[in-house]
Amino acid sequence: MEFPSSASNLKRCASAPYEMHDLGASHVDEFDPSHNKVVIGVCALDKKARSKPMKEILNRILSFGVFEVVIFGDDCILNEPIESWPKCDVLISFFSQEEGKTFPLKKAEAYAKLTGVFLLNDLEQQYVLLDRRKVYQILHENNIATPPHLVVSRDGPTGDDPDFEEEEDLVRKHGTVIYKPFVEKPVDGEDHNIMIYYPHSVGGGMKGLFRKRDDRSSEFHAGWNNVRRDGSFIYEAYLRTGGTDVKVYTVGPDYAHAEARKSPTVDGRVKRGADGKEVRYPVLLSPPEKEIARRVCLAFKQNVCGFDLLRCAKKSYVCDVNGWSFVKNSCKYYDDAAGVIRTIILSKVAPHKLQQLPQNQPRICRNSLSGSIMVDPFELSSYSPPDRKFWTRTGFAYVGTRPLLHSRSDHCGLHESARESEEDASPQVGEFSDEHTDGSNEELRCVLAVIRHGDRTPKQKIKVAVTAEPLIELLQKYGNGKGNQAKLKSPAQLQHLLDAVRIVLEKPQEHLGLDRSALSEDYDEASHNFRKLRQVRDVLEQGGQFSGINRKAQLKPLKWVVMDGVSFSEESSGSEVTYEHSKRKPQVRVTRALLIMKHGGVLTHQGGMQAEQAGSMFRTSFYPQYGPGDAGGGLLRLHSTYRHDLKIYSSDEGRVQMTAAAFVKGLLDLEGTSLAPILVSLVKKDASMLDAFGKGASEDISAAKHILYMLLNSNSPDGIYIPEPSPVLDPSSPPAPHTPGSPVKPSPGPSLTPCKRAIGAVGG
Repeated sequence: MEFPSSASNLKRCASAPYEMHDLGASHVDEFDPSHNKVVIGVCALDKKARSKPMKEILNRILSFGVFEVVIFGDDCILNEPIESWPKCDVLISFFSQEEGKTFPLKKAEAYAKLTGVFLLNDLEQQYVLLDRRKVYQILHENNIATPPHLVVSRDGPTGDDPDFEEEEDLVRKHGTVIYKPFVEKPVDGEDHNIMIYYPHSVGGGMKGLFRKRDDRSSEFHAGWNNVRRDGSFIYEAYLRTGGTDVKVYTVGPDYAHAEARKSPTVDGRVKRGADGKEVRYPVLLSPPEKEIARRVCLAFKQNVCGFDLLRCAKKSYVCDVNGWSFVKNSCKYYDDAAGVIRTIILSKVAPHKLQQLPQNQPRICRNSLSGSIMVDPFELSSYSPPDRKFWTRTGFAYVGTRPLLHSRSDHCGLHESARESEEDASPQVGEFSDEHTDGSNEELRCVLAVIRHGDRTPKQKIKVAVTAEPLIELLQKYGNGKGNQAKLKSPAQLQHLLDAVRIVLEKPQEHLGLDRSALSEDYDEASHNFRKLRQVRDVLEQGGQFSGINRKAQLKPLKWVVMDGVSFSEESSGSEVTYEHSKRKPQVRVTRALLIMKHGGVLTHQGGMQAEQAGSMFRTSFYPQYGPGDAGGGLLRLHSTYRHDLKIYSSDEGRVQMTAAAFVKGLLDLEGTSLAPILVSLVKKDASMLDAFGKGASEDISAAKHILYMLLNSNSPDGIYIPEPSPVLDPSSPPAPHTPGSPVKPSPGPSLTPCKRAIGAVGG
C-alpha cells in the first residue's frame, strides 16, 4: 500500500531533512527489542499532519536516530478500513475539522483498541473536548479555577430551558446571576462564534468573536442586546485581563510554553508580522500557573495540549481547553518539544533506549529563545542567549549545568534558565561597571499620568418636590420601601420614571392639584411643579433610547407617615427614621419626595477627539524621537512592555470613563468606532477616585475653593484677595480688603494674571 505521506513530504522542511519510511506493509505486529526503530504513526487530517510545526517537530524526533515516522494521509484515514492501516508502536492522533472533512474519531479509537498502540494523546478523552460543558466539569473536578458561569442546555425535547431568565443587564438560573458584561459560548467546542454582551451603562451592544478572517477577529454590533435562544450556551463573567489573552502549550505534564496576544475583545484587529502570522510574545508562567498546566495535561490525558488562560486580579482562570496544539515559529519550542516527546515515548515503548545518546543533535536556534524574556508584544525582536554548551540527555534540554526541565515544580524551566543566563551576564550586587554610566542603555521603568476628562456639555440639574402617587411608588420600589433614597440609573429604571412622569402630566389636576379654583399659593406651586416635570420628561425623551452613562435621577423622601397616622418630615436629608421607643420598627410610607434629575456633562465629540489625539501623542511624541543611534523611538523604545503592562483607572463619571477609553484607543493605536469594548476591556472604574481624601479634607477643600473663587472674581485693582498673610503670593502687592456682602463683579480676564503670578511663586 502506498500512502501520500512518504519521506518526500518532510524532506522539504528547512530544519532537518531526515528520511522517513512507509512502514504500512513491512512493520512487525509487535515491538521487537532487536528492531532498530520505534515507529510513530501520525493519524490526523493532512492539513494538521503536514503543517509547518508538525514537520519541524517530526524532523527533530527523527534526528534522534531511534524513530521512524509514517503519516497515514486523508485517503487512508477516511476511506480505508482500520485493518489496512499501517502498523506502528506509537500513535499521534487528534480530532479536527478541515474544509468539509471531519476526522473519524471513533474509527481511530477502534484502531487503537485493535492494535494496542501507545497513544501520545488519549482518544477517548477527546470526546470531552468537543463539549465545553464537560470541559468545565472536568476542570471543576480537578480544582482548576474557571470564570464564574452558568450553563443553559436546550438539548431536551422542548428545546428550551425553563429555569433560564434574561433581564436587561443580567442572566439568571437557579439563583446564579451573571451580570453584563458576560461571554456567551456555544457548548460545541468546534463552534467559535462567541459573543460578548455589554451593559447599558456603557452603551450596550454586542461584540461577536470568530475565527480569524484576514486581519479581523471580531465585530461590534451596537443594537444587539439580547442573548441567543437557538442552542445551548455557557454564560460566564467577563474578566478584565488588560486586553491580552494567554495561550499555554503543554508537552507532557512537566513542560509548558506560554504566549500572549492582543485580545480580540479590544478592537478586533489582528496584528500580523512580516510572515503573515499573528504576532504573539512569550510570557513567564507563575508557579500556580505551572501547576494548572500540569493538572490540565493529566486531567484530559493529553500530553500535547493547548488551553486558554485568563489573568485577572492576580489570579488565573482556564476558560477553554483545545487539545492538540503547537506553537508557531519558535525553534526553541520545537527543540524542547521533540526532546520531551522522545522521553515520553521511549519511557513507555523502549525504556532501554533512554540511556542511548542521540545520533544527531537537533539544530538550536540561537536567535529565538522563545518564552524566555518579555519583549515588545507586537514587534518581536530576536534575542541571542549567552554562548553555552547545549546537549540532550533523556529528552531534556540543558543549558550549562542546569536542566531546563528537572522537576514538577519547574514546568517552564526554559524561562528560569533564561533568567539565570541574564543574571549571570549582569553585574552582581555591589559590583559597578563603567561601561554604561552615560545612561544610554537605561530603560524607562514606569510612567504615571493623571489626565482630566475632555470637553463636556454643561451639567444640568432639575429639582422638584412631588407628591404624586406614581412617583412615590417608584421611591418605594427602588428605595426598598425603607425611607431610603432611590437612585435611578439603568435604562429600565429611567423608563419607569418616564412612564410615571407621563402619567402625572396627563392628569395634572389629580396628581398635582393644578386647579385654578385653588388658592393662589397652591396654584402657583402646582404650576411650578408642572413646568419642572415637563422639563424632566423632555430630558428623559432625548435621544429616543436610554444608553450611555450620563443621565440619572434621584428620589429623596421629604415627608412620610407611619401606619398609625403619625407623620414625620426631614427636609432634604433622605435619612431613615429611627424609633427609640419601639422594639419593632413600624411600617412607614413616604408622602412627599424630592425628585432630582441630573443630565448633561456629556463628553463632546471634540472632547473624544482630544483624548484620542492625546493618547496618540503620548505614544509617539511624549519622549525623545531623535538622537544618536537608537536614542529616539519615544515611549515604544523607552518602555518596550507598555502594551501589556498598562493599567488605566477612571472615576465612575461617564465623561471620565469615555475620556479614558478614547485616550487608550490613541495610545494603543486601536481601531473601531465604539469605545464600549475598550472601556470594558482596559479601563478599571474606581468610584473612590472622586473623593480620594475622604470627608476629613472637605473643610480644607472648601477653604481652597473660596480662595480660588475670590482670586478669580475679586474687584480689587490687582485682582488679589488674601484672607491671611501668606508667603506664597507676592508680598509687594498688598491685599485688597474685601467687605462681606459687597457686590463682586466677575472679571476673569484680569484675574488670570495674579493667578499665574501666584502659581509661579509656588513653583519657585
